[in-house]
Amino acid sequence: MTSTTCPLARNLAPTRITTAGYESVVGAVLRSARRSARVSQARLATACGATENTIRAWENGSSPLASTPMPQIEAVTAALHQAGACRLLTADLAVAAWCDLVITAVAAWEDPTCLLADPITADGAFGELMAWCLDGRVPQRYRPYAAPGPLIREQTLIERVRRALD
Repeated sequence: MTSTTCPLARNLAPTRITTAGYESVVGAVLRSARRSARVSQARLATACGATENTIRAWENGSSPLASTPMPQIEAVTAALHQAGACRLLTADLAVAAWCDLVITAVAAWEDPTCLLADPITADGAFGELMAWCLDGRVPQRYRPYAAPGPLIREQTLIERVRRALD
C-alpha cells in the first residue's frame, strides 16, 4: 500500500444515494471505508454497537455523523479498523464531516466564514474532498469504492460553495 492508494478491492459496484441535491461527504467516506473492509452494513453495525438502519442513515446522509457522540464514532472507526478498512479512508471521517458542515451552511444560506476559519480546512484532505464534491475529482484512494462524479449535483449549490471557498 502506498501513501495515496488503498489496496484495490474486487470490482465493487458503487452506488450513489443523494438527498437535497448533494451526497453526504462523510457518508461517501464511511461507505468507501466499509467497502474497503468488505463488510456489510449489518456486520459493521453489529461490530460497533449500532443498528443497520443507523449505518445506512449515516451513509446516505439522512442522519449526520457529525451529530453523533464521539464514543460512537470511535467505535465505528475501531470496528472498521478491526475489519481491515483502509486507514487512509477512516482518517478522512472528521474532515468529511467538516465538509458536510460547510456545504450544509452554504445550502441553508448561512455564512460559513467561521467554519472555513477552522484549521481542519487547511488539511489537504479537505481540499481533495471538496474537489470531489464540486468537480467530481474522486481522490485516488476512493476510486475502487466510490462512484465517479461530483457529490453535489445541483449547479447553483456548486457555484455557491465555490464562492464561499474563494
